[in-house]
Amino acid sequence: SDSGRLYGTGAAQALLLDKHGPEDWKTQVAGGKAMFDLLAALYPMSGQERRALVERAKSEFRYGELLRKAREEFKELEDAKNKTLAAWNSARGLEVEVNVGPHHTSSERYSLENGEVLMKMVLMGLQDEKVQMRGENLPVILGKDYAKFHVETSAIALDGAAFAPQDGTYNFKALSLSDRNASITVSAPGTLVITGKKFKIHVQ
Repeated sequence: SDSGRLYGTGAAQALLLDKHGPEDWKTQVAGGKAMFDLLAALYPMSGQERRALVERAKSEFRYGELLRKAREEFKELEDAKNKTLAAWNSARGLEVEVNVGPHHTSSERYSLENGEVLMKMVLMGLQDEKVQMRGENLPVILGKDYAKFHVETSAIALDGAAFAPQDGTYNFKALSLSDRNASITVSAPGTLVITGKKFKIHVQ
Protein backbone atom coordinates (compact mmCIF):
# COMPACT_ATOMS: atom_id res chain seq x y z
CA SER A 1 0.00 0.00 0.00
CA ASP A 2 1.03 3.65 -0.28
CA SER A 3 1.23 3.96 3.50
CA GLY A 4 3.52 0.92 3.65
CA ARG A 5 5.87 2.35 1.04
CA LEU A 6 5.99 5.74 2.75
CA TYR A 7 6.67 4.11 6.12
CA GLY A 8 9.50 2.07 4.60
CA THR A 9 10.98 5.19 3.02
CA GLY A 10 10.94 7.01 6.35
CA ALA A 11 12.59 4.06 8.08
CA ALA A 12 15.34 3.99 5.45
CA GLN A 13 15.98 7.70 5.93
CA ALA A 14 16.19 7.20 9.69
CA LEU A 15 18.73 4.37 9.28
CA LEU A 16 20.90 6.53 7.04
CA LEU A 17 20.82 9.35 9.57
CA ASP A 18 21.67 6.93 12.37
CA LYS A 19 24.78 5.82 10.46
CA HIS A 20 25.92 9.05 8.81
CA GLY A 21 23.89 11.95 10.17
CA PRO A 22 24.56 14.38 13.01
CA GLU A 23 24.21 13.01 16.53
CA ASP A 24 21.31 15.34 17.27
CA TRP A 25 19.31 14.52 14.12
CA LYS A 26 16.36 13.20 16.14
CA THR A 27 16.25 16.43 18.13
CA GLN A 28 16.30 18.43 14.90
CA VAL A 29 13.47 16.34 13.43
CA ALA A 30 11.45 16.75 16.63
CA GLY A 31 11.96 20.49 16.22
CA GLY A 32 10.49 20.44 12.73
CA LYS A 33 13.46 19.71 10.50
CA ALA A 34 12.67 17.30 7.65
CA MET A 35 14.77 14.15 7.41
CA PHE A 36 15.05 14.76 3.66
CA ASP A 37 16.68 18.14 4.28
CA LEU A 38 19.19 16.63 6.68
CA LEU A 39 20.07 13.95 4.13
CA ALA A 40 20.31 16.52 1.34
CA ALA A 41 22.95 18.33 3.37
CA LEU A 42 24.88 15.07 3.82
CA TYR A 43 24.76 14.20 0.12
CA PRO A 44 24.79 17.48 -1.80
CA MET A 45 24.17 17.29 -5.55
CA SER A 46 23.06 19.55 -8.34
CA GLY A 47 19.55 19.58 -9.71
CA GLN A 48 20.81 17.89 -12.86
CA GLU A 49 22.41 15.07 -10.85
CA ARG A 50 19.23 14.61 -8.84
CA ARG A 51 17.08 14.43 -11.97
CA ALA A 52 19.47 11.89 -13.50
CA LEU A 53 19.17 9.66 -10.42
CA VAL A 54 15.39 9.91 -10.54
CA GLU A 55 15.32 8.86 -14.19
CA ARG A 56 17.70 5.99 -13.44
CA ALA A 57 15.45 4.78 -10.61
CA LYS A 58 12.37 5.03 -12.85
CA SER A 59 14.10 2.92 -15.48
CA GLU A 60 15.39 0.27 -13.04
CA PHE A 61 12.01 -0.13 -11.33
CA ARG A 62 9.95 0.12 -14.55
CA TYR A 63 8.10 3.18 -13.32
CA GLY A 64 6.16 3.68 -16.56
CA GLU A 65 4.71 0.17 -16.42
CA LEU A 66 3.87 0.50 -12.74
CA LEU A 67 2.14 3.83 -13.34
CA ARG A 68 0.11 2.42 -16.23
CA LYS A 69 -1.03 -0.56 -14.17
CA ALA A 70 -1.90 1.69 -11.23
CA ARG A 71 -4.02 3.92 -13.46
CA GLU A 72 -5.82 0.90 -14.93
CA GLU A 73 -6.55 -0.51 -11.48
CA PHE A 74 -7.74 2.87 -10.22
CA LYS A 75 -10.10 3.22 -13.19
CA GLU A 76 -11.48 -0.27 -12.63
CA LEU A 77 -12.07 0.55 -8.95
CA GLU A 78 -13.76 3.86 -9.77
CA ASP A 79 -15.97 2.21 -12.40
CA ALA A 80 -17.01 -0.51 -9.93
CA LYS A 81 -17.68 2.08 -7.24
CA ASN A 82 -19.78 4.26 -9.57
CA LYS A 83 -21.75 1.23 -10.76
CA THR A 84 -22.47 0.15 -7.18
CA LEU A 85 -23.43 3.70 -6.16
CA ALA A 86 -25.75 4.01 -9.19
CA ALA A 87 -27.42 0.73 -8.20
CA TRP A 88 -27.87 2.07 -4.67
CA ASN A 89 -29.40 5.35 -5.90
CA SER A 90 -31.81 3.54 -8.23
CA ALA A 91 -32.82 0.82 -5.76
CA ARG A 92 -36.54 0.21 -5.35
CA GLY A 93 -38.40 0.30 -2.07
CA LEU A 94 -37.62 2.14 1.13
CA GLU A 95 -34.27 3.46 2.28
CA VAL A 96 -33.94 2.64 5.98
CA GLU A 97 -31.42 4.30 8.27
CA VAL A 98 -30.96 3.12 11.83
CA ASN A 99 -28.58 4.45 14.46
CA VAL A 100 -26.77 1.18 15.16
CA GLY A 101 -23.71 -0.48 13.67
CA PRO A 102 -24.40 -4.12 12.73
CA HIS A 103 -21.87 -6.91 12.41
CA HIS A 104 -21.21 -7.47 8.73
CA THR A 105 -19.17 -9.20 6.05
CA SER A 106 -18.59 -7.86 2.56
CA SER A 107 -16.18 -8.62 -0.28
CA GLU A 108 -16.34 -5.17 -1.87
CA ARG A 109 -16.41 -1.80 -0.12
CA TYR A 110 -15.99 1.75 -1.35
CA SER A 111 -15.27 4.94 0.59
CA LEU A 112 -17.62 7.83 -0.15
CA GLU A 113 -16.76 11.52 0.05
CA ASN A 114 -18.85 12.14 3.18
CA GLY A 115 -16.96 9.52 5.19
CA GLU A 116 -19.53 6.77 4.65
CA VAL A 117 -18.61 3.31 3.35
CA LEU A 118 -20.69 1.64 0.65
CA MET A 119 -20.56 -2.15 0.69
CA LYS A 120 -21.83 -4.01 -2.37
CA MET A 121 -23.24 -7.30 -1.11
CA VAL A 122 -23.44 -7.69 2.63
CA LEU A 123 -24.34 -10.30 5.18
CA MET A 124 -25.17 -8.35 8.32
CA GLY A 125 -26.65 -9.05 11.70
CA LEU A 126 -27.19 -7.59 15.13
CA GLN A 127 -28.90 -8.96 18.19
CA ASP A 128 -29.08 -7.26 21.56
CA GLU A 129 -31.74 -6.32 24.09
CA LYS A 130 -32.92 -3.40 21.96
CA VAL A 131 -32.40 -4.27 18.30
CA GLN A 132 -32.46 -7.43 16.22
CA MET A 133 -31.41 -6.91 12.63
CA ARG A 134 -30.45 -9.15 9.73
CA GLY A 135 -29.67 -8.70 6.06
CA GLU A 136 -28.48 -10.95 3.26
CA ASN A 137 -27.14 -10.11 -0.20
CA LEU A 138 -27.96 -6.42 -0.14
CA PRO A 139 -25.96 -3.21 -0.45
CA VAL A 140 -25.38 -1.35 2.81
CA ILE A 141 -23.99 2.09 3.61
CA LEU A 142 -22.26 2.41 6.97
CA GLY A 143 -21.62 5.69 8.72
CA LYS A 144 -19.85 6.36 11.98
CA ASP A 145 -22.78 5.23 14.12
CA TYR A 146 -25.52 4.21 11.68
CA ALA A 147 -26.39 1.83 8.85
CA LYS A 148 -28.55 2.35 5.75
CA PHE A 149 -30.13 -0.28 3.52
CA HIS A 150 -33.17 -0.77 1.28
CA VAL A 151 -36.25 -2.90 1.81
CA GLU A 152 -39.06 -3.66 -0.64
CA THR A 153 -41.89 -4.02 1.81
CA SER A 154 -45.01 -2.55 3.33
CA ALA A 155 -44.87 -4.98 6.27
CA ILE A 156 -44.32 -2.39 8.97
CA ALA A 157 -45.67 -2.37 12.51
CA LEU A 158 -45.45 0.22 15.26
CA ASP A 159 -46.24 -0.85 18.82
CA GLY A 160 -47.63 -4.15 17.52
CA ALA A 161 -50.10 -2.62 15.06
CA ALA A 162 -49.91 -2.45 11.25
CA PHE A 163 -48.67 0.92 10.10
CA ALA A 164 -49.39 2.77 6.85
CA PRO A 165 -46.36 5.00 6.17
CA GLN A 166 -46.93 8.73 5.78
CA ASP A 167 -44.47 11.59 6.06
CA GLY A 168 -44.02 12.65 9.66
CA THR A 169 -42.34 11.88 12.97
CA TYR A 170 -43.59 8.99 15.08
CA ASN A 171 -42.63 7.93 18.58
CA PHE A 172 -42.78 4.22 19.29
CA LYS A 173 -42.11 1.65 21.99
CA ALA A 174 -41.63 -1.18 19.47
CA LEU A 175 -41.09 -1.36 15.72
CA SER A 176 -40.76 -4.11 13.15
CA LEU A 177 -40.03 -3.99 9.44
CA SER A 178 -39.09 -6.85 7.16
CA ASP A 179 -38.85 -8.25 3.66
CA ARG A 180 -37.16 -11.30 2.08
CA ASN A 181 -33.62 -9.87 2.35
CA ALA A 182 -33.67 -7.71 5.47
CA SER A 183 -35.51 -7.19 8.72
CA ILE A 184 -35.27 -5.05 11.82
CA THR A 185 -37.10 -5.42 15.11
CA VAL A 186 -36.78 -2.76 17.79
CA SER A 187 -37.86 -3.58 21.34
CA ALA A 188 -37.12 -0.19 22.89
CA PRO A 189 -38.48 3.35 22.68
CA GLY A 190 -37.46 5.35 19.66
CA THR A 191 -38.43 7.71 16.89
CA LEU A 192 -39.29 7.05 13.26
CA VAL A 193 -38.98 9.94 10.81
CA ILE A 194 -40.46 9.39 7.35
CA THR A 195 -39.63 11.63 4.40
CA GLY A 196 -40.90 10.20 1.13
CA LYS A 197 -39.29 6.78 0.79
CA LYS A 198 -36.66 7.43 3.45
CA PHE A 199 -37.16 6.00 6.93
CA LYS A 200 -34.85 7.19 9.71
CA ILE A 201 -35.05 5.12 12.88
CA HIS A 202 -33.48 6.43 16.08
CA VAL A 203 -33.37 3.97 18.97
CA GLN A 204 -32.98 5.47 22.41
